[in-house]
Amino acid sequence: MKKSLIALAVLSAFAGVASAQSSVTLSGALDAGISRSSNATTLKGAASSRNNLTFSGVEDLGNGSSAFFTLNHRFNVQSGTQNGQNNTTAANANSGDPAAQFWRNDWVGLKNNDIGDVRLGRMLMPLQELNGGFEAWYGGDTVASVHTDGRGSNNAQSGLRTGEGTYLRTANFGGFVGHLGYGRKSGGGQVDTVAPKGLGATFTFGPATLGAATDTNGNNKKSVGLYGKYNAGVAIVYAQFERSDSNDVAATAKDKRISISADIPMGALTFKVGYRNMNRDDVSGSAKKLGAGLEYALSNRTKLYSNVGKTSGSDGEVANVGGALSAGNITTATNGKKLSADIGVWHKF
Repeated sequence: MKKSLIALAVLSAFAGVASAQSSVTLSGALDAGISRSSNATTLKGAASSRNNLTFSGVEDLGNGSSAFFTLNHRFNVQSGTQNGQNNTTAANANSGDPAAQFWRNDWVGLKNNDIGDVRLGRMLMPLQELNGGFEAWYGGDTVASVHTDGRGSNNAQSGLRTGEGTYLRTANFGGFVGHLGYGRKSGGGQVDTVAPKGLGATFTFGPATLGAATDTNGNNKKSVGLYGKYNAGVAIVYAQFERSDSNDVAATAKDKRISISADIPMGALTFKVGYRNMNRDDVSGSAKKLGAGLEYALSNRTKLYSNVGKTSGSDGEVANVGGALSAGNITTATNGKKLSADIGVWHKF
């Protein structure tokens, strides 16, 4: 709490008394499609991050300073229910509580254009905040996604978000932006053994962006990630590398994940392709995934998409329908193969 008050005090010093101009925005997205996997066909959205309703606002405080807020609600397009509402584990009490309508993200903050901004509330830690921008399917969307997923941060016992958190982000200093996050131990209904924390940075120079981050979640599981993106004109190439403590609470093994993907634009049509490899120190073998997809832009807000993903190897992920890694670690299970496909429409507003 003291750190939160200090951060607010620093930024509030730059907020001049002025005749405030404010704005409130309602935005979001709807994604509905047909997904087929394991001989089952379902109507669903590609990912919860696409099906959302977000309230955000900014108030000009003068002298280059402003106040802002965000309330983000995620929902299931096939049923209209809150995303995560059926998850009733103690560690994810917020998602299991139907009254927790904004459990994904909610914060209020202050910003100074020359210094940076601070957020207070419920939010992602830096590694998970950054890594979604370095994958062709926006960090976990659709069955083709090869996102590395920030596994250590996405621990089933503590969650990738933190409640009662503080997040500091610097202004852009010649292409460099720094990130620092800190949460209270067992804050926001979570069951933590330590206070979640993390730091990261991105550096953009010309068509290239590099990123690095590390998070320690509430179960004291650590993840380290290195990221890159390069816009070559004919294609945007993405790369991710993450090494994390095993998702198993009692395990001391390390998970390693590498992902390479690309967007190849051709007018209104964008072709996507990607590859991911995952292995674990104490298990022989690895899990591999190939993904490919097409997006067709009907407008700046509406896209049609179709994707296919193929997983193989000794991994619980082979049984996973979605693009993200889910909760399954590499195991000694018999090798398997799985092919999944989807087709749908995505509209942003």
